[in-house]
Amino acid sequence: MTDSNPYREGATLWTLRDVLTTERPQWLIDGFIHEKEVGFFWGPSNCGKTFVALDWALSVAAGVPWLGVYDVIQGPVVYCCGEGAPSLQKRIDAWLAKHNRYDVPGAYFITQALPLRDDEALEAIRSSITNYFEEEFPEPGIFPRLIIVDTLSQYFGSGDEVGPEMRDFVQNLRALAQHQSCAVLMVHHANAGGERERGHTALRCNTDVGFQIMGKEKNGILDSIEMTNDKMRDAVKTGSLRLRVECLKESLTISLGKTGNVSHQKRLDALNQLTDSLKKTLMAFETFEDEKTEKSRHSEIREALVMSRPTLHRSVDKLRKLKLIAAAGQGFSKLTLEGREVIQLCLKLPNETNETNSQCLTSTPSL
Repeated sequence: MTDSNPYREGATLWTLRDVLTTERPQWLIDGFIHEKEVGFFWGPSNCGKTFVALDWALSVAAGVPWLGVYDVIQGPVVYCCGEGAPSLQKRIDAWLAKHNRYDVPGAYFITQALPLRDDEALEAIRSSITNYFEEEFPEPGIFPRLIIVDTLSQYFGSGDEVGPEMRDFVQNLRALAQHQSCAVLMVHHANAGGERERGHTALRCNTDVGFQIMGKEKNGILDSIEMTNDKMRDAVKTGSLRLRVECLKESLTISLGKTGNVSHQKRLDALNQLTDSLKKTLMAFETFEDEKTEKSRHSEIREALVMSRPTLHRSVDKLRKLKLIAAAGQGFSKLTLEGREVIQLCLKLPNETNETNSQCLTSTPSL
């Protein structure tokens, strides 16, 4: 009689040293998604979600900085388009024209809408990708860097998105990410009220990064896109980006809006004006930020840093003058986009600034 227990071999036990010496994932798109993470875009219909997702995909495949600013790790991308290839033709053609290219060899597409909640469908996509890459690239180490699933509803199957089946769906995409050693991004719709993504909370709880996509129209045509990072598991949130939408050929393309990015030099200049105490205070605004309002209460920061009221007042005044935080009501402040990027720089690039930046990392273990 054969043993059908799939768990008979047990689980692999890691030592503490195994965990500490594991290679850390790098940013696939700088500041937005790491290698091997699972994330999602969400927003109402016709808000520009696919334009942003396709821009991510082609930027990674072509090895060009996203929006001309954010570095990427180049590698093949598999774009799962449940609505079929014709829906992407004009958009890809516009992207190629904008970037003065005739082709992006590393971009691949799956146009069948398979129910990835089912193990058989998951295995079909997994084996198709593996077999193709093994045949196309005989040398080892060539694999997709990013898989995009557009949209979640097209690939969910017959289950109920509001029910626990959502957990199974996300777990299958996590398994796909681990099997292919790549990041996976889902494109998803907002709920009827538009205030959050549609479906069960398992989607948000079991993913690593999330971005709200909101579009604004002018004369019935998409005119701009607001992209807000509302979940980031292992790094500082990137805040919001304003994306400019431009007509090109028979479709639209996106570019970075005027208020969408703080230059690297500007972040360095702001960081160099901060003492170690100011850095701790600035980083505390992210630590004690209310998830819904994005406000931070001054009293909580003062108690956590064991700081007197006058000292905190002076710190808040200085940070506001540097435009790293902004007033948000009596006793509250909130981080600006520049403030978030300065925090990210302090966490990410201690060797590029000065020795006190390293001190701020070691002295704030909660971050």
